[in-house]
Amino acid sequence: MFGKNQSLSRAARETWLASEFTAQNTRLTMIADLTTAWVTLATDNSNLALAQQTMDSAANSRNIVARQMAVGTASAGDVSSAESVYQQARASVASYRTLVAQDKNAINLLAGGNRAGEPAARHSRESRG
Repeated sequence: MFGKNQSLSRAARETWLASEFTAQNTRLTMIADLTTAWVTLATDNSNLALAQQTMDSAANSRNIVARQMAVGTASAGDVSSAESVYQQARASVASYRTLVAQDKNAINLLAGGNRAGEPAARHSRESRG
Protein backbone atom coordinates (compact mmCIF):
# COMPACT_ATOMS: atom_id res chain seq x y z
CA MET A 1 0.00 0.00 0.00
CA PHE A 2 2.86 2.41 0.78
CA GLY A 3 4.30 1.91 -2.72
CA LYS A 4 0.93 2.71 -4.27
CA ASN A 5 0.67 6.00 -2.32
CA GLN A 6 4.19 6.94 -3.29
CA SER A 7 3.38 6.22 -6.93
CA LEU A 8 0.24 8.38 -6.72
CA SER A 9 2.23 11.13 -5.02
CA ARG A 10 4.83 11.03 -7.80
CA ALA A 11 2.08 11.20 -10.47
CA ALA A 12 0.44 14.15 -8.71
CA ARG A 13 3.80 15.94 -8.50
CA GLU A 14 4.46 15.34 -12.19
CA THR A 15 0.99 16.64 -13.04
CA TRP A 16 1.63 19.72 -10.92
CA LEU A 17 5.02 20.30 -12.59
CA ALA A 18 3.42 19.96 -16.03
CA SER A 19 0.79 22.54 -15.02
CA GLU A 20 3.47 24.91 -13.76
CA PHE A 21 5.47 24.48 -16.96
CA THR A 22 2.36 25.21 -19.04
CA ALA A 23 1.58 28.32 -16.99
CA GLN A 24 5.16 29.59 -17.32
CA ASN A 25 5.14 28.89 -21.05
CA THR A 26 1.86 30.80 -21.39
CA ARG A 27 3.30 33.80 -19.51
CA LEU A 28 6.43 33.82 -21.68
CA THR A 29 4.34 33.60 -24.85
CA MET A 30 2.18 36.50 -23.67
CA ILE A 31 5.27 38.60 -22.90
CA ALA A 32 6.73 37.81 -26.32
CA ASP A 33 3.46 38.68 -28.07
CA LEU A 34 3.16 41.94 -26.15
CA THR A 35 6.78 42.86 -26.92
CA THR A 36 6.21 42.17 -30.61
CA ALA A 37 3.06 44.31 -30.55
CA TRP A 38 4.96 47.24 -28.98
CA VAL A 39 7.75 46.97 -31.57
CA THR A 40 5.14 46.87 -34.34
CA LEU A 41 3.46 49.98 -32.89
CA ALA A 42 6.79 51.83 -32.75
CA THR A 43 7.55 50.87 -36.35
CA ASP A 44 4.12 51.92 -37.58
CA ASN A 45 4.34 55.22 -35.65
CA SER A 46 7.69 55.89 -37.35
CA ASN A 47 6.24 55.05 -40.74
CA LEU A 48 3.25 57.29 -40.03
CA ALA A 49 5.53 60.23 -39.20
CA LEU A 50 7.50 59.62 -42.40
CA ALA A 51 4.30 59.34 -44.46
CA GLN A 52 3.05 62.60 -42.91
CA GLN A 53 6.29 64.36 -43.88
CA THR A 54 6.02 62.93 -47.38
CA MET A 55 2.43 64.15 -47.64
CA ASP A 56 3.43 67.63 -46.44
CA SER A 57 6.23 67.77 -49.02
CA ALA A 58 3.88 66.55 -51.74
CA ALA A 59 1.36 69.24 -50.78
CA ASN A 60 4.07 71.91 -51.03
CA SER A 61 5.18 70.56 -54.42
CA ARG A 62 1.59 70.50 -55.62
CA ASN A 63 1.14 74.15 -54.60
CA ILE A 64 4.37 75.17 -56.33
CA VAL A 65 3.39 73.38 -59.55
CA ALA A 66 -0.07 74.98 -59.43
CA ARG A 67 1.54 78.43 -59.16
CA GLN A 68 3.92 77.55 -61.98
CA MET A 69 0.96 76.59 -64.14
CA ALA A 70 -0.73 79.90 -63.30
CA VAL A 71 2.27 81.79 -64.67
CA GLY A 72 2.68 79.45 -67.62
CA THR A 73 5.83 77.54 -66.65
CA ALA A 74 4.12 74.19 -65.91
CA SER A 75 1.60 72.12 -67.82
CA ALA A 76 -1.67 70.56 -66.73
CA GLY A 77 0.14 67.21 -66.85
CA ASP A 78 2.65 68.49 -64.28
CA VAL A 79 -0.21 69.58 -62.03
CA SER A 80 -1.93 66.22 -62.47
CA SER A 81 1.27 64.37 -61.65
CA ALA A 82 1.86 66.47 -58.52
CA GLU A 83 -1.75 65.88 -57.45
CA SER A 84 -1.33 62.14 -57.95
CA VAL A 85 1.80 62.06 -55.77
CA TYR A 86 -0.04 64.02 -53.07
CA GLN A 87 -3.05 61.68 -53.14
CA GLN A 88 -0.80 58.61 -52.89
CA ALA A 89 0.96 60.14 -49.89
CA ARG A 90 -2.39 60.99 -48.32
CA ALA A 91 -3.53 57.38 -48.76
CA SER A 92 -0.32 56.18 -47.08
CA VAL A 93 -0.99 58.44 -44.09
CA ALA A 94 -4.51 57.05 -43.78
CA SER A 95 -3.20 53.50 -44.03
CA TYR A 96 -0.57 54.03 -41.31
CA ARG A 97 -3.13 55.72 -39.05
CA THR A 98 -5.26 52.60 -39.37
CA LEU A 99 -2.27 50.36 -38.61
CA VAL A 100 -1.37 52.41 -35.52
CA ALA A 101 -4.95 52.18 -34.26
CA GLN A 102 -4.94 48.41 -34.84
CA ASP A 103 -1.59 48.10 -33.05
CA LYS A 104 -2.94 49.99 -30.04
CA ASN A 105 -6.01 47.77 -29.97
CA ALA A 106 -3.83 44.66 -30.11
CA ILE A 107 -1.74 45.91 -27.18
CA ASN A 108 -4.86 46.71 -25.17
CA LEU A 109 -6.27 43.24 -25.81
CA LEU A 110 -2.99 41.46 -25.03
CA ALA A 111 -2.58 43.45 -21.82
CA GLY A 112 -6.19 42.85 -20.82
CA GLY A 113 -7.02 46.54 -21.12
CA ASN A 114 -10.44 46.23 -22.73
CA ARG A 115 -13.00 43.62 -23.54
CA ALA A 116 -12.97 42.07 -27.01
CA GLY A 117 -15.08 43.95 -29.52
CA GLU A 118 -15.37 47.14 -27.48
CA PRO A 119 -13.74 50.42 -28.45
CA ALA A 120 -11.02 51.45 -25.99
CA ALA A 121 -12.64 54.83 -25.23
CA ARG A 122 -15.95 53.28 -24.20
CA HIS A 123 -14.28 50.78 -21.91
CA SER A 124 -12.18 53.45 -20.18
CA ARG A 125 -15.29 55.58 -19.52
CA GLU A 126 -17.04 52.60 -17.94
CA SER A 127 -14.11 51.76 -15.69
CA ARG A 128 -13.85 55.36 -14.43
CA GLY A 129 -17.42 55.90 -13.55
